[in-house]
Amino acid sequence: MRRFMLGVLLILILLSAVPATALPSPDQAVDYLWKERELNVTRYDERTVVVLPERPLAFQAEVSYQASLEDKWSTDNPAFLRLSVLGSSGGTWEEVFLRPGEKRRGTLILAPGERLRVELYAGQYSFLFVKSGAEVTCRLQWPELRFVTREKNRAYAFSFAVAGVDQVERWTWDFGDGVTAEGEEVEHPFRKSGSYRLNLLGYRGKEVVQRYQRTVLVPEPIELDPKVTPLEGPAELSVSCRSGLVTHYGEEAECIWDFGDGSPPVVGDQVEHVYPSAGRFLLTMRVYNPRHENITQRTWPITVRPIAIQNRGQVTPLEGPIPLKIECTAQPRVEGSPVDLACRWDFGDGNFAEAFKATHIFAEAGYYQVTLNLVDRRHPEIGVSPVVFRVRALPPILAVRPVAHPLQGKAPLTVLFAPNLTVKGYPVEIRYRWEFGDGTYSDEATPLHTYTRPGIFIARLTVKDLRHGTEVQGTVRVEVIG
Repeated sequence: MRRFMLGVLLILILLSAVPATALPSPDQAVDYLWKERELNVTRYDERTVVVLPERPLAFQAEVSYQASLEDKWSTDNPAFLRLSVLGSSGGTWEEVFLRPGEKRRGTLILAPGERLRVELYAGQYSFLFVKSGAEVTCRLQWPELRFVTREKNRAYAFSFAVAGVDQVERWTWDFGDGVTAEGEEVEHPFRKSGSYRLNLLGYRGKEVVQRYQRTVLVPEPIELDPKVTPLEGPAELSVSCRSGLVTHYGEEAECIWDFGDGSPPVVGDQVEHVYPSAGRFLLTMRVYNPRHENITQRTWPITVRPIAIQNRGQVTPLEGPIPLKIECTAQPRVEGSPVDLACRWDFGDGNFAEAFKATHIFAEAGYYQVTLNLVDRRHPEIGVSPVVFRVRALPPILAVRPVAHPLQGKAPLTVLFAPNLTVKGYPVEIRYRWEFGDGTYSDEATPLHTYTRPGIFIARLTVKDLRHGTEVQGTVRVEVIG
């Protein structure tokens, strides 16, 4: 354990001393050939011991583990899990020891030539003459081969390096293009870009002790995956441009964007541009090398429509008795941005409101034209058509259902009449006119009238609003018996 902690400390010190230029470059890729194994014991007194990798490695490797032990009652021979490093010189030292009920995951670093001894013991547990073991599990993952790919400063040229088990004496390479080579580190210039199947064999004498295959993608010196969005839209159109430029083999390049609207060109792999005015434009991306030679270019047509503003709104209710209260809401639809909209309501009675939501009360009956006017203060040249709503403010609504009591009786019969009047709206000035059906009249609201002779009489009530000139009528039937 002490050696492990000293090793970790040494690694941290070395990492902290590495200059920035020594870090892996974007043109280098490190791949590993991984192996996994899961170990498990559960039976009484069951023990498993495994040493891995099966063959020592010629490179420093990280072994990750995930282990757990079932928690059971106490016993003289409890379960355990032990991870120990076997040194290349034959020494052994314990790195991890787990007891019942513990769980742990971590990573151990093996120096070249070292291996890991994994020991799982299920323990001896007895209860009522039943023997059992604790469940002990351990999952391990480690590399058996390290493969390094580096781009060189020549088109389509790579260097490769391999490290595997320490038994390998000789490596042979087949690059998939008819060319072969030998060695732990090799360089190879491919003739052109493409995908190549690389085959690698590790020999000990004439015996193949390790194999590795992988696909090598050989790119062009300059790769582009440009995207321009959107290609059309309303004025004040914001366009996002991305070149997707990737250079290889030490090549250098830069992108210059010409937006085609008279604005200065912009250099960068990812830029934004706003087209303030409507029109058709040709956006061009040019890629230059340090000698300012135009390597390639791409173009995109950009269509910018004028900003469109549709004036819409809602007024409710459109009809009702005075005093009529209306709710007004402007609901413009805008295509394009930014805009600075101003709203003005003209209620047609000499009153105005400047708000997207407004209320207004019509005190006088009549027809009114409510107009919604909209203007974009940012783009005052844009003409927006007004929207007109017709509002009808009605006079107060009268309704009568005259009643009489009694409705039947012997002559002479005295009857009390009532108008049973309802008024929706105000103000009103009411006048009543009763015609009792026997040639007599009354202007009272609730008159008493005596019928002196028998017959069936239809009493008619006329109610008039003198302020607005509206009137309503209603009748009631009275039967007088002789």
